[in-house]
Amino acid sequence: MILPSGESPHTFNPTPADKLNVENSELMFYIGGELDEWIIEVTGTNAKLVEVNKGIRQIQYGSHQGHGDHKYGSNDPHYWLDPRNGKQIANTIATEYALIDLENASSYQKRLELFNSEIDQLYEELLKSTQIIQDVPFIVLHDSWSYFADAFDLNLVGTFQPYGSHGPSPKYLKMLQNKTENYDVKVVFSEPQYPIEVLRSFADDNGLKIATIDPLGGVDGRMTFQELQTYNVEMVKLSLLAKK
Repeated sequence: MILPSGESPHTFNPTPADKLNVENSELMFYIGGELDEWIIEVTGTNAKLVEVNKGIRQIQYGSHQGHGDHKYGSNDPHYWLDPRNGKQIANTIATEYALIDLENASSYQKRLELFNSEIDQLYEELLKSTQIIQDVPFIVLHDSWSYFADAFDLNLVGTFQPYGSHGPSPKYLKMLQNKTENYDVKVVFSEPQYPIEVLRSFADDNGLKIATIDPLGGVDGRMTFQELQTYNVEMVKLSLLAKK
């Protein structure tokens, strides 16, 4: 793994040490789009680069509430935040491993089938648990949550940072403030990879509670894909129910 826990892929700059750590790798998996293309800088000449979005229907920026400054029609790369897409990602990974390790191909397939079964069950449980909050509006720090909102039919109505880690313009902030008032938004979600101070003034000015959801995980309680999805659903549910 190249990206350290707590780092944002939007602001991460790989070092020579990162390149050294992966120079003997045969496979390198990455999300793609505008998110982690810095991986090309650190990949050794012997490694095969594999983008894990095969078979995934990607959402276009501009097709969901809250995307202000992205080029309309470009793909949103945060597709792993829909748990159903985890099955496609896992299939790509298992297939690539089997190609270079034929002896254990059947083992990869069995593990893939087990993972897919776990995701199907988890998604059904999480979707059922979100039904009580599906009409509650909220906004998020930055534009990474459209897949998550769509997966659980959540009412995401705006984004504080309209493009990656770039701050909002005064004009954009005024538009977001109006939207917050019109939708009677009570909660804005931050992320642990960003300082909460960037939201503090806007939240205070508009009477919003700041809660935290995590797009990346990699810390205790959010180490696995399943744990990350569960954490985010539980945090959104708890925060929105408290303000409903």
